[in-house]
Amino acid sequence: MVKRYYAMIDANTGKTDVRHEEWDNIKTEFQSKSSLIYKVFNTEKEANDFINQGYIEESDIDPDDNEAVNKEIEDRIASLTDDEAIIATDGSYMEDVNKDIAGAGWIEITKDHKEPKNDTCAPEGMRNVAGKIKAIEKGIEWARSKGFKRLDIYFDYAGLVGWAYGYNVHINKKNDKGKNDLRVKYYNLIKETSKHMKLVFHKVSAHTNVKYNEEADRLAKEAVENYGK
Repeated sequence: MVKRYYAMIDANTGKTDVRHEEWDNIKTEFQSKSSLIYKVFNTEKEANDFINQGYIEESDIDPDDNEAVNKEIEDRIASLTDDEAIIATDGSYMEDVNKDIAGAGWIEITKDHKEPKNDTCAPEGMRNVAGKIKAIEKGIEWARSKGFKRLDIYFDYAGLVGWAYGYNVHINKKNDKGKNDLRVKYYNLIKETSKHMKLVFHKVSAHTNVKYNEEADRLAKEAVENYGK
């Protein structure tokens, strides 16, 4: 086996590392941790470039500790400057209500303003995750329209930050195959947006009484329940 460079980022803690190893020596460790974002590269520079996209900042806060997470969010809101904002996001899919739509809920937060929003979208085979993506897309659209320089994104599904890094996003550079995949569109949106503002993702645990996540979840459900009314 050949040693290659493995870049790793923990979605929960933001801790990063680059390991120069054979895959057989580390695969059990990597594959056993669901919060781990990792990718293999031929050079150390490529591995460090992957990590240095900087979509996660290191934190010692346990995402399962709802009191600590709620305090962290309130502290972050209190510290916002005029060119910074926060979105708290979630999505919902209720097949028994309407199998053809997913709901998106998000709260737009600045230092002196909070506004709840919701919308719907096609599930595109991804059920509630499509709504979660839609919520981030709409939040980014709002943030860019206001000219913010930093946007903190609170979310509860680790795939959303993994795809931002390009983890498990299958992009065929030789042709257009896969360009309409929802994950590819999302990856491209994050990549383009990061040229204009700093994006920082914060993973929280779902349904653990994290205030703004619970509100975003409620908004997403309401979008589905009130669709067409």
